[in-house]
This record gives sequence, structure tokens and C-alpha cells, in this order.
Amino acid sequence: MRGRAVPRPPRPVPVVVELDGDRRVARQPRYGFALSCAAVYGIVLLDPALSRMLRGFLPSALAGAISVTVCAQVPTLPVQVMMNPQVPLLAVPANVVTAPVVGVTTIVGLAALLVSWAVPWLGHGLVLVASLGTAALERCATLLGSAPFGTLVWPDGAAGAVAMIVSELACMAVVVAIAGAIRAIGRPGPSDVGASPHESVGTPYRATPMSRWRAWWRETCAMLFDVQH
Repeated sequence: MRGRAVPRPPRPVPVVVELDGDRRVARQPRYGFALSCAAVYGIVLLDPALSRMLRGFLPSALAGAISVTVCAQVPTLPVQVMMNPQVPLLAVPANVVTAPVVGVTTIVGLAALLVSWAVPWLGHGLVLVASLGTAALERCATLLGSAPFGTLVWPDGAAGAVAMIVSELACMAVVVAIAGAIRAIGRPGPSDVGASPHESVGTPYRATPMSRWRAWWRETCAMLFDVQH
């Protein structure tokens, strides 16, 4: 039975180049570098499946915002608790609220970068427009970050990171079990599809490397620009 190709992430060439070019990144703790890598690969690996599942019962825009936030946080939380032993409980609603502003602000900021060298006054105007969006983001982060129920105290250091990984794996196991039970309930039996339990229902789909790259590109464009190529 043919299905949709599952996008696979490209080889971590930028990460390898960075580590090879600056060995201090590997020898010394660089939390910013680790958080960036973890967030990007979390989104690439987990977002397609989670967003498809959420779109089954949520609007597409809301499902996408929740999925990207969760997929970025899952691999970054073990690193984050080593920096600050707290778990942000309001990160998902904060990202859902600010998602429209983030997209517009990012595009306007990039446009300012592209035109400032040629038309300084236009670049300055675009920066002012983008600053309105960043001000809204800063205000939202301040309000939600200062809420008394906005964070959960967590053990720090390596023990906290290990505890976070174990907790995430346990939560993922529960989610997978629930999803499997839901699929099993909704799956038609052999009598419903006119086949015996021992009959083959199709040939498993094997995606080629090129089809995986194309699927990854479509998912990336859909995530960034909400369009399909």
C-alpha cells in the first residue's frame, strides 16, 4: 500500500563544519549551539508526523504552531534544564499566540537586511516595522514568563537532564500507545476489506533518496511559508 514519503533530515554538514572549524565548541559547553542544533533537528524529525496527527482535530494553523513548539522543545529541554533548572509550562500557548507575529516580523526583518545596503531609508523603515513585532514578542514573553504558574522547578545539572530525557521518553511511550489504540479501534477488520488475515494487502512503500529530499522540501516550505510546491 502506497503512502506518503516520510521526510528524512539532511546530513548535519553545517554542524560537522562548525565542530571541525572550531574545536572549542566540542570541548567547552556551548549551550546556544546545542540548543540551536537540537531545536532544528527536533522540528525536522518530529514535526511532520505530529502536525499531521494534530491536523486531524485542530485547525491547520493552530496544529502547526503547537507542533513546531513541541518538536523544538522535546530535544532542547534536557539542555535547557542544565542552564536553568526550570521547565516552561506556558511555552506552547505563548508560541501559539505569537506565531502570526513571528512570521511577519521575520519576513520584514529579512527584507530590511536585503535592501538596507542599497536603499537605507527603506531598510530603516522596515526595521521600524519589524521592531513593532519584536516589541509584542517581548511583551508576551515578559507577561507569561513572570506568571507564578509559568514554570516548574526541576533538578539541575546532568541529573536533571537525565530525568528530563526519561520523562520525555515515558510521555512519548504513552502517546504512541494511545495513538496505536486509536488506530486499532478505527482499523477495519479482514471481513470489512474482503481479505483473509493471511492475505497480503499491498506492497510496502520504499521511498527513494530523491523522494525523501522532495518530501523534506515540501514540509519545510509548508512549515515556513504555509505553501505547497
